[in-house]
Amino acid sequence: GYPQKNILVIYHGIDLEKFARTNKARAEQSEAIEILSVGTLQWHKGFEHFIKALGKLKEKGVLFHATIIGGGPLSEDLQKHIRLLKLESMVTMTGPLKQEQVIPYYKRAHIKVLMAQPEWHWGIPNVFIEALAAKAAVVTTKFGSVEELIEHGITGVIVPPKDVQTLADTLEKLCRDEPFRVGLAEQGYQRVAGN
Repeated sequence: GYPQKNILVIYHGIDLEKFARTNKARAEQSEAIEILSVGTLQWHKGFEHFIKALGKLKEKGVLFHATIIGGGPLSEDLQKHIRLLKLESMVTMTGPLKQEQVIPYYKRAHIKVLMAQPEWHWGIPNVFIEALAAKAAVVTTKFGSVEELIEHGITGVIVPPKDVQTLADTLEKLCRDEPFRVGLAEQGYQRVAGN
């Protein structure tokens, strides 16, 4: 047989310096926790579940601001959900942006969410690599080979794909428990950095 050797996986070859969170980005933030979700606005990205969870987070009295970056056919429906839940002051939809325009949002984000529906996804999305490079805590669902990177409770949190309540509870814990949130982000960063 072959001799045992350690294998180093380089995830998507990202420029870590480009996403490095700066003290300036932190200093410009309010006390609200910044939550970010990036993707095409289609049903299988789970944005409807994300917005409903944000509604529950508001009910819990958590101080947060969420940004949804992306364009797609569900844009008007999602805006309607935001209005119905009276989240207009707490959720911003930017529409589609180029990657260079998205990077500042990553640097400000404390938490990155992708509620992907597993039957439509595979592999490891770049958005996770980018979020961890910016030291944001990642919350997602179990799909494809995502668990190679997002190890539940260590480098991120994995929640069921349509479970709004569990997502809301997870976001509340991440918002209120800074050591837990920072620990996940740091472990995730070390994973993408290959350390």
